[in-house]
Amino acid sequence: MSLVTNELIQQVCGVTPCFDLEIEVLGLLDYTGHGRLLSFLDDPKYLSQASSNPNLCAILVTEHLANELKKYNSSVVMLVVDDPRWCFYSLYNEVARYRNKEDSPTIVHPTAIVSRGAYIEEKNVTIGARTVIEPGAVILGPAIIGENCIIRAGAIIGASGFEHKRTSKGILSVMHDGRVRIANEVEIGADTNIAKGFYGRDTIIGDQTKIDALVHVAHAVSIGARCLIAAQAVLCGSVIVGDDVWIGPSATISNGVKIGNGAFITIGSCVVRDVREGERVTGYFAIPHTEFLIRMANSAKTRPNQGSF
Repeated sequence: MSLVTNELIQQVCGVTPCFDLEIEVLGLLDYTGHGRLLSFLDDPKYLSQASSNPNLCAILVTEHLANELKKYNSSVVMLVVDDPRWCFYSLYNEVARYRNKEDSPTIVHPTAIVSRGAYIEEKNVTIGARTVIEPGAVILGPAIIGENCIIRAGAIIGASGFEHKRTSKGILSVMHDGRVRIANEVEIGADTNIAKGFYGRDTIIGDQTKIDALVHVAHAVSIGARCLIAAQAVLCGSVIVGDDVWIGPSATISNGVKIGNGAFITIGSCVVRDVREGERVTGYFAIPHTEFLIRMANSAKTRPNQGSF
């Protein structure tokens, strides 16, 4: 049964669809999954996506853009509103609020070691065998932590991520409705933050991955197995990291970037494009490491002699 009913659309957006839409998915116009999609359009540069997405059955749209969209896609149901962005994310918040009501008792395996001073939420948390939770760690649900893991002092698992939208009615904060899923033999360093999932996508950390202190892993990030992530690295929302990846200290991975298996991100790099399997990247903005070294060498050759003091 769809959670996005005609009644909810009327209640939140003040517009009544002409027939039952049977919405299955709330998503952006680049959504490529399955199900009847409700999205929004408030920028003409996304008209092509609105006209070509086969899942799109209804759209929250301004009157001007509705007239433009009709030229390309006359089959989609136009829900004309003043602020499509505000309406869409307000609907999303209602659906997320409903999903977040699903509770189950927290389960801590008898062999897990939970230190005094650690906080584990009383619902929607599962902690596996022989996992260690150090003092000051905070585990918020929904979260699943596997076997033989170590959650170091002060780490936070399952906090909401950073998702706020500018609208005509002010800044609208968007609720998070996903989980954190940590596999087996994972280590999370001291004072590291792992945000919970968002938009129907969980935050995932694979087997034997080791994360250092003061790392930020944003919502809906997926990290593969046996990765090593050094201190103060930042992985922005929806980043996908393959297996056996090294991410150096203070590196930043921009949102939505994909890092291939075995890639190497050197210290302090700022990565704004996808990194191929086995590729080593360096710099701000990061480029292949050998290219970076060549550029540095060429720069040194052409730099004028500054002399000595």
